[in-house]
Amino acid sequence: MPEGVDYCFNSENYGWKLAEVLGATHVPVDRGRENFPITATQIRANPFDHWDQLPKVVRPHFAKRVAILGAESTGKSTLAINLAKHFNTVVVPEYARLFLEALAEKNQARSTDLGDIPIFADGQMASEKSLVKEANKVLICDTDPITTKVWSQTLYGTVPESVQEHVEHTDYDLYILANADVKWVPDVHRQWEDEGKQERRLAFQNALKAELKAQGKPFIEIKGDDYQDRFDQARRAITQKFPQLGLPK
Repeated sequence: MPEGVDYCFNSENYGWKLAEVLGATHVPVDRGRENFPITATQIRANPFDHWDQLPKVVRPHFAKRVAILGAESTGKSTLAINLAKHFNTVVVPEYARLFLEALAEKNQARSTDLGDIPIFADGQMASEKSLVKEANKVLICDTDPITTKVWSQTLYGTVPESVQEHVEHTDYDLYILANADVKWVPDVHRQWEDEGKQERRLAFQNALKAELKAQGKPFIEIKGDDYQDRFDQARRAITQKFPQLGLPK
């Protein structure tokens, strides 16, 4: 701070001396800690126990991030929403779906092309950066850059450079891979609607798994045709992965 400090706000007994050393005007605040009965030392010792005392600008540093991956029609979006509700936090929606739905609302519905892929990846990361400030200890993300990369490879046989950069510079504390062993549910945004869709789903799932393993990402697989059981598998994986958060079980 080349221009120095003007005011020093604090609740400490050494506040006068600190202000003097800084050449600042001392402003004592809540000296008896009656309004805010907490110290910075206590917060640093366990930020998650004092989450409400953390400024929103600080929370992204501590928040744990969980990415939900999977092929089409594996219940990713519903799972992400339900997990966010259970943990009383926010979910980062799939930006590609929002983008295409916005086009449809303007009567400009169309299929995706290679030029859309970087937009999807950039939009996903921008959404995540914004919403992590609202997260309650854990952020649930519906898709991630690895998924976008595999989609690009699958549909167009190439990966835009900016998407690869997102893959290399984005990390999550836990990846949850939803297996393609649930019933296919038709959707206007599905890429595959022919009789070969199950083989394609399995191939996509295997490609995601290969990427996760190649990059050494921490992931678990949820399996089975019971959606409640899949939710329970994911819920348990999150609470077991982050016991320090004190999340509801």
